[in-house]
Amino acid sequence: MKNPGPAQGQGKWITLALLAAFAVLLYAAVIVRIATHTPLTIPVHELPHLLAVINGATIVVLLTAYSRIRARDREGHRRAMMVAIGLGVAFLAVYLVYHASAGLAKFGGYGLVRPIYFTLLAVHVVMAFMVAVLVPVTFYNAMKQRFAIHKRLARVTFPSWLFVAASGLVVYVMAVHLYPLPGS
Repeated sequence: MKNPGPAQGQGKWITLALLAAFAVLLYAAVIVRIATHTPLTIPVHELPHLLAVINGATIVVLLTAYSRIRARDREGHRRAMMVAIGLGVAFLAVYLVYHASAGLAKFGGYGLVRPIYFTLLAVHVVMAFMVAVLVPVTFYNAMKQRFAIHKRLARVTFPSWLFVAASGLVVYVMAVHLYPLPGS
């Protein structure tokens, strides 16, 4: 027996998720504008801060989605996951613009913290690649209403995505705030 296609009205939630991602980007741009009294543009060197905001929002939304599905609120879970997908798309767009324009972040820490940072960064990058594959596959199975497969995949995808978002914040704090390379 073939699974039915996506439920009616899915398009409006995808639109809502994309609008939410745009709203986060706009909010961050306005905050930068207010804080720096500059035109409503974000200089490339400010993009890591925006990426951190998106990562933080992703953590909150993923935990919300998890709590909704644990409460058997499929609709609330679906809405939260649409926002998480929108944030993921926004993150990827900003990330690609940043690294295409600025290259890699420079880490200025020395001693014991250096191998700790680069080990965390390596694990973060490997997991990010894994999440970049798992999220669309898990999402696709949910949209096709293949919930048994979706649930099995989500047991790996959720903690992996959460780890990537959280470790991204740790890498950001270490490289940008705690141990920036002097002169970069």
